[in-house]
Amino acid sequence: MTDILDVGRVAALNDILRRSLSGGTLVLSAGIVALGRERQ
Repeated sequence: MTDILDVGRVAALNDILRRSLSGGTLVLSAGIVALGRERQ
């Protein structure tokens, strides 16, 4: 892979997605789903 990644930009985009749940796809494993909404 020869692409140069801006780690700070990737982290910022991850934070935006995590806070807003907008602009991406949320994927939960079966184990996380089994915890229930209160414990997630």
